[in-house]
Amino acid sequence: MSELYYLLQKSCMSKKLKYEDVKEYINRYGYELLEDTYISNGKNMKILDSDGYLYSVTFGNFKDYMENCHKKFDIVNNFNPYSIHNINNFIQSFGYNTIVLDNEYCHGSKYKLNLLCECGETFKASWDKIRNRGKMVCPRCLRTRESYNEKKVRQVLSDSHINFIQEKREYINHDTYVVFDFYLPEYRTVIEVNGEQHYHPVTFGGISLKKAVEKFNKQVIMDEKKDKYCSNNNINLIKIPYWEFKKGNKYIERINNIIRED
Repeated sequence: MSELYYLLQKSCMSKKLKYEDVKEYINRYGYELLEDTYISNGKNMKILDSDGYLYSVTFGNFKDYMENCHKKFDIVNNFNPYSIHNINNFIQSFGYNTIVLDNEYCHGSKYKLNLLCECGETFKASWDKIRNRGKMVCPRCLRTRESYNEKKVRQVLSDSHINFIQEKREYINHDTYVVFDFYLPEYRTVIEVNGEQHYHPVTFGGISLKKAVEKFNKQVIMDEKKDKYCSNNNINLIKIPYWEFKKGNKYIERINNIIRED
């Protein structure tokens, strides 16, 4: 048992917790205390996790949850006043600019929220469908989401009679997942069709350079998560950059190599 843990146990019993000890304890679990003072063991505190999600929790509940549940808090629930912020953060972590228009979250995961798509259209989606089905853009954008280069890859896979799953979702943890462009189960391989935004900031749609840089940085983080997931799960990751589609049939050769190497 650590010295800090012992001191906290003793302080909890005497109800004399020190702000510095509380802050250090919270930091040890990967959270940051966003309060300047500590009032009491039963007073709600605002804390931030390493992924940018916010929570309101008492120190007593935080301590019990960390020591007994050994997992992160649910980022969205009826009792977290920062649930809307967390949903927006979740959506933006996938590179979308869609935002939730509702002011509060209090009706459960199946309640349809009002969202403003990055294209300007409004639509409805529940937290359940946002998290588990990736419903982060309006139906019109969802229909046109497949890029021209992705269509080319899909056609080659179909012509080669290769079984594949498009937009394959894999969970990293309870609240975070990655989506691969194509998953080939028989070859235990994923194919990522990477546009320019994977390699440098691009001002698509007339967005500002500052916004383009922000989106690029988020894209880099997402790509790193995919790399790590494939490495940890022994999955072959094939990345086809946009410039290979401009050089004849080079992208076709990359796909055919998957078949020959199996």
